[in-house]
Amino acid sequence: MIQTIKLPVWEGTYKNANKGHTKEFNLFFNEKINLIQQSNISKTFYEDNNYSFITSPPGSSKYANKLGDSYISRITNLLKGKKIKNILEIGAGSDYIAKGINKKNPYQLATLVDPALRKSSIKNIKVISSYFPSAEINNKVFDFIYSINTLEHVIDPE
Repeated sequence: MIQTIKLPVWEGTYKNANKGHTKEFNLFFNEKINLIQQSNISKTFYEDNNYSFITSPPGSSKYANKLGDSYISRITNLLKGKKIKNILEIGAGSDYIAKGINKKNPYQLATLVDPALRKSSIKNIKVISSYFPSAEINNKVFDFIYSINTLEHVIDPE
C-alpha cells in the first residue's frame, strides 16, 4: 500500500497558494480485478454546472485534441471494415471522439454518457447527462462500447 497523510484535492485553479484542502491518500492493489485503486476516492460532483475539468477533454485544447486524435485513430483502426450502427461512450467529457469516429466509421447513433456533458451539436449524437449506468440506456443494444480515462474517477470499478 502507498499512503500519504495529505495530498491536495483538485478543486479548480486558485490564483493564490494554499487555498484548497487536502485529504488522506491510499493506493492498494486489488487482486480480485488486477488493478491499483485508491481506497478512499473523494466524490466529485461532475454534474454541477460550475464543474471545472481536471484535464481538459478533447475539443478544448491543442494538447487534448492530440490525445483525442490518437484515441480516434486506435478506435477506427480497430473498427476498420466493421459496420457499426450504435456506439456507447462512457465518461465522454466531450463529443470530440464520437465525431472523429463517425468521419471514418459512420454510425447511426452515438450515445455519450457523462454527467459533465450537456449537449452535442451533431444530430446523430445523443448526450445523457448522467452517471453510468443510466436508466436511459437499459435494454439498449450497442455494437461498440468504449470508455477512455474514466477508471480513476470510479469509486468501485469492479
